[in-house]
Amino acid sequence: MSQNGSHFRHISERTNHQMTRQEFQTRIIAQNAVMFKTAFALTRNEDEACDLVQDTMVRLWNSRDILDDIENPSAYCITAVKRRFFDSIRANRPTQELTDVAEEASERTDLIEHRSSLELVKRIIETLPSGQRTVMELSSFGECSNEEIAEITGYSNENVRTLLSRARKTVKKLFLINN
Repeated sequence: MSQNGSHFRHISERTNHQMTRQEFQTRIIAQNAVMFKTAFALTRNEDEACDLVQDTMVRLWNSRDILDDIENPSAYCITAVKRRFFDSIRANRPTQELTDVAEEASERTDLIEHRSSLELVKRIIETLPSGQRTVMELSSFGECSNEEIAEITGYSNENVRTLLSRARKTVKKLFLINN
């Protein structure tokens, strides 16, 4: 069978399963808080943010037959909220104003995503073993050099490098798993 034929067969097999109500609640509705944060950052109005999230949820429910393949429901839902917001703006505003609003909204959502990522990294660092946590905090938040960390903690320079390397690897691994 040709490459295209096998691709189409794969798509039809994939769309035969429609996400159940329980799956939708577990994977999509569970993202309500992050969707609201994004919507509020875009609209700067609680009522409009609620309406935007509700409208996005309805659209996601109506397209639940393709939602099974989503690897990161949080990112997908954030993108869906952004797209729905921009669709509604396009329908109601002139082009130049749309460009200005889009740029401003994009900056706000980038800031929210950055803050969310930073909070996750801080929570991950808090779970590290004591030595790793200490050197990671001094390096990342205290902006100390390895030599300064060795002096503060009493660890050797080699031990500081080892602890910092292990801490960074752990943080990266847990960040990728949780984000």
